[in-house]
Amino acid sequence: MNSRGPLYAANKTYWMVKSVEHQLEQAGVKRGVVLIALDGENSLQYFKDGGVQYLTYLYGS
Repeated sequence: MNSRGPLYAANKTYWMVKSVEHQLEQAGVKRGVVLIALDGENSLQYFKDGGVQYLTYLYGS
């Protein structure tokens, strides 16, 4: 189980994506797509609700 919780994990993911966005802007990229690919090892199983809160927080950001 993830001891820091789904809000922490979603916030960390959000800021990682924002960092990529910033790097692309600095490189002069005007449009792009950031793909978030969850691995096939069921990483969301470590949250007590199977990742529902994590995904809710992440997509609500």
